[in-house]
Amino acid sequence: MNSFYDVTEYGINPGSGENLTAPINRLIEKIHIQGGGTICFPAGEYLTGSVRLLSNITLYLSEGAVLLGSGCYDDYPMITPSVIPGWGMDTHSGLICAYQAENIAIRGRGLINGQGWHWWHKKFDDRPRCVEFIGCSRILIEDIKIVNSPMWTIHPVHSDIITIDNVTIQNPVDSPNTDGINPESCRSVHISNCHISVGDDCIAIKSGREFDTYMKEWACENITITNCTMADGHGGVVIGSEMSGGVRNVTVNNCVFQNTDRGFRIKTRRLRGGVVENIRVNNIIMEHVFCPLIVNCFYPCATLPGDEEYCSSKEKQPVTPATPVFRNLYFSDLVVQDATSAAGFISGLPEMPIDGLYIDNMTVTMAPSPQTPQEPAMTYERKKMAGEGMIIEYADHVVLTNVTVRSEKEEHFSVQNCNDVIIR
Repeated sequence: MNSFYDVTEYGINPGSGENLTAPINRLIEKIHIQGGGTICFPAGEYLTGSVRLLSNITLYLSEGAVLLGSGCYDDYPMITPSVIPGWGMDTHSGLICAYQAENIAIRGRGLINGQGWHWWHKKFDDRPRCVEFIGCSRILIEDIKIVNSPMWTIHPVHSDIITIDNVTIQNPVDSPNTDGINPESCRSVHISNCHISVGDDCIAIKSGREFDTYMKEWACENITITNCTMADGHGGVVIGSEMSGGVRNVTVNNCVFQNTDRGFRIKTRRLRGGVVENIRVNNIIMEHVFCPLIVNCFYPCATLPGDEEYCSSKEKQPVTPATPVFRNLYFSDLVVQDATSAAGFISGLPEMPIDGLYIDNMTVTMAPSPQTPQEPAMTYERKKMAGEGMIIEYADHVVLTNVTVRSEKEEHFSVQNCNDVIIR
């Protein structure tokens, strides 16, 4: 049985300018019925809307092959709670998508161009992701390049056993919400050898918002990120702010962050809930970031107007299932050059301090004055800083070992409302 299919042999020809969504999906369905195989796109441009992968299908983009995302709404079917019970908002299917499939892959040295300029002026939930797999297992994405995503670029949801290797993602630095890789409520995710330069977070680990019952079923857990370079964007590796299902067992190592606004960042607020635990970040180099290390429980985005007073309060509030929890955060062997705002910003909640913060062998060199003040972490206070040291508040069991801050300011460490603090 043939397991390799050249699309041009099935009337799918590059360079025609025709919308090829329907014939591509018909070919995938045919191959799936026959047991699966590899669909190869030879060199050339192919205009298409949502391509839905089915189980045991590999999409292979040869060198010089380009998938061009259509700018037409109707080419991206809607995902709603009627389609997936518990889905949090109505969104469009991804340019390449799958639902409840297994053994699927996107491979090759070709290019996916989402042509995001058709979408960037539209609302957040009116734009399709570039690659979005929902409820899938055994996913492989390797060697491809993705540019100009309409929204989040690679978004696996409620899926497991995911490998993303040697992928290049480039979106304009001013393109809105064009995160690089966003595993949401996923298990066993391996991200390696990638280069990511985007208009939002390079990698963001999520597990749904407080009302996303489908995503909240799973914590996002057992994540490894290694040997990657992150450039531009709002953050290098980020957890949250959608983390209501929890995030645990994450390792990030051997990476370089350059010109990302912030380095490693955890962001959340009251009412989001979720437990973030067992996070290990080591052997990282950062250059020219606002702030290299952030844990922020006062992140204001998407707060409903009636909740802002409660979420922003620095007074102790009752602990409920909607209270975020942070514990066992380990950071080691970090080298930071030319940080501009603060050497670190760590803030738990008065009623739920961070439990276990360990920073070992970290050197931060602040950029020389003058620097334009920037927010080290986006908080309700919107406080801007320039050249400040390490700021830690509302944390218990804090150990700082061999942490050096080189700054023109006199105070290099500010530790407040913390218990059991050891600085060696």
